[in-house]
Amino acid sequence: MPRKSIVQIKRSEVKRKRSGVASTVNDRTHHKTSHTSIKRQRTLTEFNIPTSSNLPIRSSSYPFERFNHSASNTSIEPVVIDDNDENSICLDDTGEVEIIVDTEEEDLVSLHEDQYIGTDIRTEDRIMTELEEQINVEISADVIECPICSLNLSHLELYERETHCEICVDSGHDNNNKGTCKKGGKISISNPPSPTKPKRDSASLRRPMRTKPDLPSFKKIRFDNNHEIVVDGFNYRASETISQYFLSHFHSDHYMGLKKSWNNPDENPVKKILYCSKITAILVNLKFKIPMDEIQILPMNKRFWITDVISVVTLDANHCPGAIIMLFQEFSANQRDRPIRQILHTGDFRSNAQMIRTIQEWLAETASHTIDQVYLDTTYLTMGYNFPSQHSVCTTVAEFTLQLLEQGKNKTFGDSQRNLFHFRKKMTLASQRHKFLFLVGTYTIGKEKLAIRICELLKTKLFVTPNSVKFSMIQTVLQNNENEDDEWDESLLTDNMSESFVHLVPIRVLKSQETIEVYLKSLKGLEADCLKDVDDVIGFIPTGWSHNFGLKHQKNNDNDNDKEMDNNAGYCLKLMKSEGDDDGNKFDVSSILRQYKKYNKFQVFNVPYSEHSSFDDLVKFGCKLKWSEIVSTVNLNNLWKVKYMTNWFECWENVRKTLGKRGRLNNTKEYNRGE
Repeated sequence: MPRKSIVQIKRSEVKRKRSGVASTVNDRTHHKTSHTSIKRQRTLTEFNIPTSSNLPIRSSSYPFERFNHSASNTSIEPVVIDDNDENSICLDDTGEVEIIVDTEEEDLVSLHEDQYIGTDIRTEDRIMTELEEQINVEISADVIECPICSLNLSHLELYERETHCEICVDSGHDNNNKGTCKKGGKISISNPPSPTKPKRDSASLRRPMRTKPDLPSFKKIRFDNNHEIVVDGFNYRASETISQYFLSHFHSDHYMGLKKSWNNPDENPVKKILYCSKITAILVNLKFKIPMDEIQILPMNKRFWITDVISVVTLDANHCPGAIIMLFQEFSANQRDRPIRQILHTGDFRSNAQMIRTIQEWLAETASHTIDQVYLDTTYLTMGYNFPSQHSVCTTVAEFTLQLLEQGKNKTFGDSQRNLFHFRKKMTLASQRHKFLFLVGTYTIGKEKLAIRICELLKTKLFVTPNSVKFSMIQTVLQNNENEDDEWDESLLTDNMSESFVHLVPIRVLKSQETIEVYLKSLKGLEADCLKDVDDVIGFIPTGWSHNFGLKHQKNNDNDNDKEMDNNAGYCLKLMKSEGDDDGNKFDVSSILRQYKKYNKFQVFNVPYSEHSSFDDLVKFGCKLKWSEIVSTVNLNNLWKVKYMTNWFECWENVRKTLGKRGRLNNTKEYNRGE
């Protein structure tokens, strides 16, 4: 019959046998009916008996005195006692208690304690003492020794055994150092001497270095003499032969990987020099604390020699402050009049007619009009991404803010809804101008032109959060502006809210009504009554992605690529025939008015101000300049997109050749007509 744990025994399964004679059911019934004393269920805890399910139950009787059996043939048995009378301890002269197990009944044994009835203290103490001795002997009988010092670890918990063994291993404990056994079978282990903590090498304390990928081909420029440079590639494995690194502008997707220890000799085989514009150099030093002796500032609109035979000309990229495009020219050692190789790297740029003319002038200076390689910013090389010029957007938005101040929000948008600040104050003069707070979103650096144009028209200053990195960056830009077309005054910047109602904020501030609310609360923390005269809050998000026609066009033509490519040449020829120096369509204020949301607490408008070249800008750039190869630097993770861009590059080359033939033909006709 299988043995059960005490927690599995049912009350009906337990029967008592006294002096070798089993009690019958009738006997138990007689005791229950005739005895009027209070019953009491004795708990196992009084006998210090474990009740885990892995302890078997022995159905035969055994005397308490026999404890000399080995662990293999003895077990610790739980005891259930039902007190029907004073002598229900069930001890006879031999001190035997027997339990008979029946497995057919369903009721479980209840181990809850009822009212206490005193029993013979001497007998109870005897039972508890004997059981306790048995338990100690039985548990300690299964010996578990330490493999190092051979001490008995049987009485210890598992984690204590592991700790002891680890200490023995670390301290080189020998077998002669053993603990002593105390009474009751429990072992006292002598503590081994505390091991001395080994000194760790300083190199092991360093954080493990991340494995950097190899430099991709579009980040590397190779010249005919095998000289190599890197442009905007700081997040890759350093080369053993390249020491010249160029940074086109200060945006995180281009300076990623740049840090103070970028020239660490443990990571770099050769010492590197960073080449960039003056504004970018100051921002790099401000953010990363890179010493200025590791940075070479490139002069604008001048030739700078990076080796004996290779020069670079940096031009304004019309992107963010300090952004440059770089024209590399390689000459032979004996002749510097005509370059043997020319490479143009645009970084991120916004092309226009003036930029194309400037590049052509530098090419004409060396009588070499063909660019061997163009590393091109193809962010918006998708039909449909045609947004207005930066000048048009800045002027229209600035005039719109002036209209709001003069007419108010309700009249401008034709809305009779009162603004959220209406009940805060009442206008004392009907002719008083309406008060607005304008928030212009920006990146780390860039988009400042829009905010500055608004300030110039409204005759106010530009507020940036005081003591912030952004404030230091804008101050650096205003102090070191090298763009002749943008004459910015340093006094335009302020950290005093009372002097400005145009704020330059991170774009994330304008992402939701809640984020704007958080920003306004932060302003109140700086100055409690800063918003007392404000009627409404207006936000502007300047981004070319606000025009999503390009994505719609791309989705509609994914499966009709060949047919679309047939019309590319016609599109380019028509654009080149009708193009002037306006560099895009005019931006109309109706685009802003359509975005008005009547029930919004704050009004936020997307405006198509972009610092990347639009699709038409790229078409004009590719068709006007003479080049041999174009290398795209953006959108390289999509094979369809790569093929799409390659088709456009081929189209531009064909259009340029067609325009060249037409030009020669027109020149021939004019020559013949002159004769």
